[in-house]
Amino acid sequence: TADLEPALAAPKALLYFTAPWCGPCKFFGPLVEEFKNNHPEIMVVNIDTDEKNDLCGLYGVKGIPTVISLEFGAERARHTGMIMGDVDLKLVSMFGA
Repeated sequence: TADLEPALAAPKALLYFTAPWCGPCKFFGPLVEEFKNNHPEIMVVNIDTDEKNDLCGLYGVKGIPTVISLEFGAERARHTGMIMGDVDLKLVSMFGA
């Protein structure tokens, strides 16, 4: 969709599917924001699943939090649920680094 055009064109993008009522997302969200600040070369897009349910269907997201790494719009990796341990390292590794 038009909302994602910049992310789909970016060399690296991370889609973060979340919702305001999601307990784990409230913990995970600030970690994703920290990742965004630490890695300006990766475009991070927060997607509220209540507002953008069509994107959940498009990407087959059935649970949250979910993160999907993209390279020029192609899915490289995904993770659903909390990430334990070094979140930054895990998210970077989703891009093959």
